Amino acid sequence: MTKQICSSCGKAGYPVLTSKGSCLIELILWLFLIVPGLIYTVWRRSKVPVICPSCRNETMIPLDSPVAQKMLADQPELLEDIEGEDEESASHFFKPPVG
Repeated sequence: MTKQICSSCGKAGYPVLTSKGSCLIELILWLFLIVPGLIYTVWRRSKVPVICPSCRNETMIPLDSPVAQKMLADQPELLEDIEGEDEESASHFFKPPVG
């Protein structure tokens, strides 16, 4: 996964992958109702949101996009975040959903 920048808070680094919905609801639907459980599982896994590790918004954009380039030009201190973090130290590659 490549580094990105959050257009909301300005955090530059590796985004976090999460899953939609709730594991508990999925388990209950599978235990009691097979068809709704299958539909819920397919929906949860249909799109994995990429969120910012800092503000938890789905506003991460590639570093080579025009918006990111403008942010980096306006705020040069963001370059320190980009150069300072490597992929091995980004232990937040996959996190369960919040809430």
